[in-house]
Parts: sequence; structure tokens; C-alpha cells
Amino acid sequence: MNYLLKNKDTPLLSFTLTPSEEIAEIRWAEKAAQPPSLQHCGDLGAWLRARRAPETRPNIALCARQDGIASFRDYLDKTCCLSLRDSLWVTKEDDRRRYADVSPYRGKLDRRTAETALWGHSELPEEAVPSPEYSTPGSRPKCWEKGPTGRLFLVRRASSPNTREPHSDYYVPQLLQALGVERYAHYDLTQRNGEICSLSRCFTDELLGFLPISQLGLGDDLAALEQYYRKYHQFRFLRKMFLADALTLNPSRRPDKFGFQAVNGSRGIIWGAPLFGHGDALLSKAPEEVFTSPAKLEDYASSLTPALGDDFISVARFFSSDRDLELLSHIRSDFSFRPHPEHPLPPHILDALSALVRTQAGRILEHA
Repeated sequence: MNYLLKNKDTPLLSFTLTPSEEIAEIRWAEKAAQPPSLQHCGDLGAWLRARRAPETRPNIALCARQDGIASFRDYLDKTCCLSLRDSLWVTKEDDRRRYADVSPYRGKLDRRTAETALWGHSELPEEAVPSPEYSTPGSRPKCWEKGPTGRLFLVRRASSPNTREPHSDYYVPQLLQALGVERYAHYDLTQRNGEICSLSRCFTDELLGFLPISQLGLGDDLAALEQYYRKYHQFRFLRKMFLADALTLNPSRRPDKFGFQAVNGSRGIIWGAPLFGHGDALLSKAPEEVFTSPAKLEDYASSLTPALGDDFISVARFFSSDRDLELLSHIRSDFSFRPHPEHPLPPHILDALSALVRTQAGRILEHA
């Protein structure tokens, strides 16, 4: 079977999928428009497979079983490799559909797949619509839905009944605002089936996509990251991201959780992508017992390490400027989180998290 990889309605290449599901006979139509992530990967088959959400994402295997996706060929045929990170998609060579017919931004979403992705089951009827769920990674139950105006929103549950990731999603942007971060995802809290979930608007669209650092071949070299962000005049943005992660003890800022916004098609980089993915910050998985005494909280906090770099303080200092140190002085003196009006955390937990941020600010300043 012959397939096309397209950017919107422009064919980039064609390929053949053999009966053993190997990629063969790659024929470029627009090699100059090759996606940067494919350039770095160099293997079309591996690149296409990597677009698929890992099976470790909660409920995604249930979605695949429900939708009859058992093979790589099924994945290509039923999902079109659609992603909200870009406007690339795969279609059979004789398929007459246009991008507007499958774009998640324009058409309806597959509600059955979305409901299964969030809750692990659905009684809704099957819908023959390619779903972006299959290209959305993550470690928490989640799904995409459309608001009243047609905008896409991501709903995220907690990873377990005893964790507070949705609250961390909501509270970290308050600190980002205090740090003067220009672009970050805005979160709200909502209740679904008796559970608190976070809700955030999709920051990509048909014009601008998301190019994660993990697709640029930079690895985890902090100096290389600095050089790359300076190249696009975004180093200030990178500095503040690492500073926020140190203040909130975010242990999961991996290279797939930050990057750039780029023009779909040209993939020309515009600016640092809005910051997102704060669910593991602010001790969200700490047992409530941790908040019963400062000593227990300190013991738990000291066990956390960043995904990049050796420790939070040294990474923050590596990226801090004199202006950042001035901001930290204000944060150390009087920063406090504002409770959510409808779904607040217990006051003793929120107070402890505010104190944690102030303490981390003081520790960074001590090493200045």
C-alpha cells in the first residue's frame, strides 16, 4: 500500500508499507520542507512510530483496542498520524480527503475515544474521525475536548486519588506571572465525575505548532540549550523556566516538555513555547502526612531532583541573571499562592507550598 506524508494539503513524500509493515520506496516531493524532527531522526519508520503516544499513557491501550488499532498499519489508517504539535498527516495515496476534512481544529472530535482516554471506558457510539489522542503523550489520564467556541481544551485528571497534580497545574502559573514569564498555558480547575481536573486551552493551531527540544537532537546538555535559545533570542525565557522549576521543585522538565513554537509548514521557529506540564511540581505526589511538620516536608523536598542538571539550586544559579535575583528577593519576602475560588487546597497545604517557594528563593539567593 502506498501512502503520502503531507503538510496540510502539500505532499512531502510518498512511501510504501510492505506486508511486514516495513517502510520502502521513499520518494520525496518536497525534501526542502522536511520536518526538523525527521531530519534529526533520519528514519521515516521510526519517526512515524514515535509520533504515537506511548502505551504507558494511561488508557491509551484501551482506546486502541476499542478502535481496532492493533498494528502499525491500523495506526496509519485510522489516526492519519495526526498530531496537535504540527499540521503533518499521513494518508493513503488514493485518499481524496483534504486537511480540512481531518483537522482536529476544524471538525468534531471523536468523543468515544476521548472519553475512554480520560476514564478508561465509554458507552458512546463509534465515530469515524481521526483522533489526536493517539499522538498525545503523558503520564496522567487526559483527553481533548472542544469548548463552546470550538477551541480545543485539554482535560487532565490526577494520576491517583491521593495526588494533587491538577492543583499544581493551576497554581504554578501564579508564580510564572510573578517571575514575568511572557508565555505560559493558563489552567483552571473543574470537577468531573466527582474528581478535580485541570483544564487548559491548546496553545497550538493550524498556523503555529510545538517543536519540543527532544526533537532537535540537543540531548540534556544545558550549555547546548543555552546556545540554542540564544540563537533565537529566547534565552531569557529559558532562564525563567528553570528558575520556576527550581522554586516549585518540578522533577519532570524533560526535553519533551518544553521547546519552541514554530510555523507549521516551514517549521520556522518563532519563540519559546508557552510553559506547560507543571503537574509534578509543588510536591503534588507527597502524602498529606508530609504537610504535618516542616521537618517532614523538608525531608521529602530534599529527595527531589531535576530531570536536567544535578540539583535545582545549581541549575537555577546557572541560568539566573541580576534581574532574576531582584525578582527572587521579592518572592522570598512576600510571595503567596491565591486559593482557587471553588476548588481550594486545604489552607495548611497551600500555606506550606507558598512557604516552600519562598524558602527555595532564599536558597538560590544564598548561592548567588
